[in-house]
Amino acid sequence: MVEYLQGDLYEQFQAEVEKRGLFGARLWYWKQVLNMIRPFALKGNMISNFISFYGLHTRFAFRQMKKHPLDALMNIGSLTLGIACFVFISLYVMEEFKWDKFHPNHERIKRVVIDFVFQEGERIPDATTPPALAPALIDQLPEVEAVTRIFPSWGSRYLVELPSGKRFYEDKLIRVDSGFFDVFQFPIARSSGTNRITQPDQAMLSESMAKKYFGDEEPLGQIIQVHIGNDTLPYKVIAILEDVPRYSHFDFDIVLPLRISHMMDSWGWYNFYTYVSLYPNSSDQVFEEKLQPLFDSAQTVGSNVNHIMYSQALTDIHLRSHLKWELGTNSDLRTVLMFGSLGIFILLISLANYMNLALSNGYKRHREIGIKKILGVGRGDLFGQFMVETLTLVLLSFFLALLLSEFFATRFRDVLGWKIGILDPGVFPVLALLLILVVMVCLLGSTFPSVQLSRLRVLNILSGDLGKGKQNIKAIRGGLVVLQFTLSIFMIISALVVKDQLDLFRNAELGFNTRQTLVIPNAGSIANQQNFIQEIRKIPGVEDVSRSNGEIGKLNWTTNIGIEDKVLINYLVIDPEFFSTLEIDLVHGEYFSREQVTQSSGWTLVLNEEAFKSLNLRVEDIGERIPITTNADTLVHGRIIGVVRDFQFTDFRNGIKPFAFFWREGDMNHVNIKVSSGDISATLEAIEKAWKDATAGVALESYFLDQTFAQLHSTEQKLSKVLDGLTLMALFIAFSGMFAMAHLWLKARLKEVAVRKVMGARVVALVMLLSKPFIILFMLANTIAFLGAYYALNGWLDSFVIRVELGWIYFAMAALISLLVGLFTVGVQSLRLATQNPTRFLGQE
Repeated sequence: MVEYLQGDLYEQFQAEVEKRGLFGARLWYWKQVLNMIRPFALKGNMISNFISFYGLHTRFAFRQMKKHPLDALMNIGSLTLGIACFVFISLYVMEEFKWDKFHPNHERIKRVVIDFVFQEGERIPDATTPPALAPALIDQLPEVEAVTRIFPSWGSRYLVELPSGKRFYEDKLIRVDSGFFDVFQFPIARSSGTNRITQPDQAMLSESMAKKYFGDEEPLGQIIQVHIGNDTLPYKVIAILEDVPRYSHFDFDIVLPLRISHMMDSWGWYNFYTYVSLYPNSSDQVFEEKLQPLFDSAQTVGSNVNHIMYSQALTDIHLRSHLKWELGTNSDLRTVLMFGSLGIFILLISLANYMNLALSNGYKRHREIGIKKILGVGRGDLFGQFMVETLTLVLLSFFLALLLSEFFATRFRDVLGWKIGILDPGVFPVLALLLILVVMVCLLGSTFPSVQLSRLRVLNILSGDLGKGKQNIKAIRGGLVVLQFTLSIFMIISALVVKDQLDLFRNAELGFNTRQTLVIPNAGSIANQQNFIQEIRKIPGVEDVSRSNGEIGKLNWTTNIGIEDKVLINYLVIDPEFFSTLEIDLVHGEYFSREQVTQSSGWTLVLNEEAFKSLNLRVEDIGERIPITTNADTLVHGRIIGVVRDFQFTDFRNGIKPFAFFWREGDMNHVNIKVSSGDISATLEAIEKAWKDATAGVALESYFLDQTFAQLHSTEQKLSKVLDGLTLMALFIAFSGMFAMAHLWLKARLKEVAVRKVMGARVVALVMLLSKPFIILFMLANTIAFLGAYYALNGWLDSFVIRVELGWIYFAMAALISLLVGLFTVGVQSLRLATQNPTRFLGQE
């Protein structure tokens, strides 16, 4: 280079001086010198070499896929399905952990709740608190920045009248105090200058409700009339809220101020929900420690109240709270963790399947590696080749998996109520970590054979003498097979148990008949309920009609009954026909009857067996006038006229609870109609006509009672469908991998099978010989899966009062399914190999 600079380049410089001048020639000269500096030259060559290197091996990777389409299909298919299922379940898990986190101050919001403690230490965790608690919290605890009380609709439907004369019945209505928007920060779309309710005649609507009421007309400033109890109250719309996010544990469309003046200083009326927002630097532990002393100090001397007060983090409510009177249907952390585990299982099955095939195919290419070593290919180049092939396959599988997972999410979005997708920004970190994990595992499986083989001598590689490495790989592959089938069998057992548990819910004896019982919840709009009931009874398809102030299976009112040891009892106000409509059986005493005299405020009751037992009553007490409860210092007497059979009115995570029925003369807000199984559509049309005649055109709202109980376990029902699909995919991945592995393994024993056939071995004996190693692996996988499933599923089932028992039938069915599919997978190929002409294989060898 020095000679070039001093010779040819200098001569060229002289020529450039004549052409460009001295200054231009010098610029040209230094440009040529800089271009000759090694780092610049190396950079361009390195990029070019890398592109050529990757492009060459990428083309070789696609050539390998084309040459071995079955192996490529198994690898890409199992990886794609495994990653897609994992991403799909990850979306579900992320969805469940997003609840209530849209509030900027969510980590500082707490809900104060209470455990009612009754006789013999019985505890009933309850989400409600007394109204006097909120002002006490803000006044006495310096950690509290803001506090609010929520009074929900409690299952009632309120009549809303618009200026246009239209009327609607709404149940998504809450009443709050002025601190509601100091604690919660629900997004406000627009307002008339204020973002909180400060006056007793102000109201806020959700965007959906504003659209429903006023269409394109401006809703701000409009006056709506709301019928609450016996009052019709006007409210001015001051703000429009964005629709409540799906991730809120309670929902509403109308926000009204609290106008309940009486009993707001009561410590014994548990009908409010209390939330607090703590100061940023306050201690959660200190706040928690002060709650119980504050509650105890508010109790009157001699009240004998031993209830326990504590708080819950706002973000824990959806997954970890299953109290009485929750504001909405919560999910369950154990269910989420179970499905998250299944997602990991499927991913592990997929990765184990890939590693098995990669290890097998890697050692199958020993002659290719040996020839490349003869041609001078180094260990690094071999590693790079396998790495590029793996990256190509993984990236292709990952891209297909994302498309497939988005398809799954779209397909089940309406079923599960999801809003999340793979394009959600919060999903990107999960996808990035998943891609890194998959690439690392796949690289390990693909490059391990090349590293092991590159250490051996060329003659050993070409002759197939691969030493201990091949034996070690067989042991690893056996372990991976056991892992695959352990997880697959676990999923089979889980799917069977979940299905039977949900069938148990559907077919469980509730203690009353919900079938073909039509419920009209807005019966308060009927001008003359007696005439309406008479008209309904005339319809041919109607078997029975009754009324009630509420509905079994939804929110009911509660009251304390008892003298020394009070019992919290759910109650419902009904008419005498209610028992026959729902077919509730009588155990002792008698039902209500029209001949009995009722009072507007009296204690004539019919109890269920649980309430009768909790109050320590005797059969001799039925019909007698006995002490029921106390009102201040006054002893209140009443009569228990009957006891009905216990019935299930909550979900099956809770046991049978005490329940009481009252009969009061007067209108009620629910009409219950038992219809026959004949022409139901004609019956419903006749009911709707009678409704229109009785209400002057108010829209009929109705549903069948069994739908209410189906909603109690709607989450489990939806997830069961997903679990069935995931189990089928896991089985497909595991057994497709087994098929490919059996193909490779049996292919390696062609000569052995041929020799045995020549020596007189029978086909049955050959099939058993070839299938024996897989049967042993199946048995080992079943043993491990049985132990894991027994402990995991027992923990999940323990959250239900009514549950199936983990009998031997589930494990036997899972073992039979796995064994049959496994034998079919391996046995068909073994039979095909055992029936081949042996001379064909001996000639090849």
